[in-house]
Amino acid sequence: MVHQSKEVIKTLVEMGFDEITVIKALDECNGNQERALDYLLNKDTNTSVVPYAQNPSIGLKVDEDEIKKAIALSMEESSKSQSSEQKERDPNTPIGLKNSSNVSFFTSLIQFYYSLPFFREIMMKQVPSFQPQDNRGKKLVKLISEMSLLFKNMGTNKMKYEDTNRVMNALIDIDGSQVINSEKNDIGEFSMRFIAKIEEGLSYLNSQGEENVAKRKDSMSFLIDNSILSKFFCGKLVNDIRSKLPDGSKYKDEQIPTIFGKFEIEVDKKEFYEAWGDALTKEIDNFQVADGVFVKAKQTSWIDGLPGVLIFGINRLATDSNGNLFKIKKGFSFPMYLYPGRYLLGNQKKTRSLQKALATKKRNAKQLENSIETFDNFEGKNVNISKMLNLCLNFLENQKNQDINIDENEVFVEPPFGIEKQSSFNETLNVIKAYSDKVRSNLEEMKEKLRRYEDEIENTFDEKKFRKQEYELSAIVIHDGDAGSGQYYSYMKKDGVWRKYHDINVTEVGEKNVMFDSLGEYGISAACCLIYVDKGLLRDNN
Repeated sequence: MVHQSKEVIKTLVEMGFDEITVIKALDECNGNQERALDYLLNKDTNTSVVPYAQNPSIGLKVDEDEIKKAIALSMEESSKSQSSEQKERDPNTPIGLKNSSNVSFFTSLIQFYYSLPFFREIMMKQVPSFQPQDNRGKKLVKLISEMSLLFKNMGTNKMKYEDTNRVMNALIDIDGSQVINSEKNDIGEFSMRFIAKIEEGLSYLNSQGEENVAKRKDSMSFLIDNSILSKFFCGKLVNDIRSKLPDGSKYKDEQIPTIFGKFEIEVDKKEFYEAWGDALTKEIDNFQVADGVFVKAKQTSWIDGLPGVLIFGINRLATDSNGNLFKIKKGFSFPMYLYPGRYLLGNQKKTRSLQKALATKKRNAKQLENSIETFDNFEGKNVNISKMLNLCLNFLENQKNQDINIDENEVFVEPPFGIEKQSSFNETLNVIKAYSDKVRSNLEEMKEKLRRYEDEIENTFDEKKFRKQEYELSAIVIHDGDAGSGQYYSYMKKDGVWRKYHDINVTEVGEKNVMFDSLGEYGISAACCLIYVDKGLLRDNN
């Protein structure tokens, strides 16, 4: 048996193949990583599986010669385009990506897609077995081929980075530059459109270029039931609309399910789940319930099908009185593990019941916060009443042996108090001290009661039925800059280790650094996109 490098084995295992098969492939190929990759892609011995329903059958023939030619051609082109910054990387450091497009977060998305074993495996197995005759078909095949080649090179290239320019050019070639201009500030929307193009290409290849596939112009329609990628990136929402009719009776309507691929949440909410719930709820001012009858209604969206990946865009943009955009710079925290159970259609009845109790607790907590605020920030002057009383008490005690009279223009300090004045002075001290103790005691009671409310609010949905499906925070896209300017980079976690992916540079970082840049409390850097992945999906493929 040929001695195998642990780094090579680890690299191939992380690409979605099981360790036993990897070792066997390396033995068959005398330890050569590139040939072993060819072997794994072309043999039936691979036992890795794609979770979530059935393993997608793409129906493509894999041509070993074509793979070899593609890899060889890519390496040749890469060697021609190497710059002075391109050098061999540490084998323990993931490969970086060079961004040549106007979409500054593109490399962050590609790195995330590559980190998903199921997606990586699907893309790396793509080798077209026919030559498209129609123009759009050629462009779709080009996109799939470039993505497949990029992923293969990311797994085998020992240099510092790969270039994403060929993939981006192939994407632009399909629908024009508007695909990168109109969505460049919305990562979630861009991601869904990009995935839709990939799905369109896969569908085209799977159909062997059927005309009805090639003629479909709305690429988002490719992300539908039973498509190759829909189960991973798209879920279903059912919109529940409720209102009161003019005669006082209740109105309820459940709309046809719609597809979703991301959520947009606002930073003005104190807590992540509250922001998520708010994104699933909206008021409709003029909802038509009958001919000529319009009412004010409330629409609540419930999740009827969860995808493997949940993407949250965080909106930090607002408009000032002059109509100018600015970035909201305030802290917004988020969980490391996410439980969407409270927003599932099947839990609707229980969720509504708990939400009523939750609303009462939140009102009580808000009242307590306001009461505490009147003591901690008296009349908005940042004056703490309890501290002020203590300062007064200390001042008076220090002046116990002096009499201070304040004239209109002067201050007179007289000799020590006489006996007749000492009694009333002591009474004053006692009253202030008692009031100070009472204020402090009341404050401590209110703060303790607020903490209990906050714990109850946090644990309202801490039931087994709401925690059946767990998602892990896998990627954070950071925007560092003000509205309309700045740069994007990402943090991704694998096996408990966080790394920073800033185009060609990849570095290992601590969680404190990740949170410092992500929360938006300490400057102009803040998370603008959070990506959670179903833990089962990660576990089944690692």
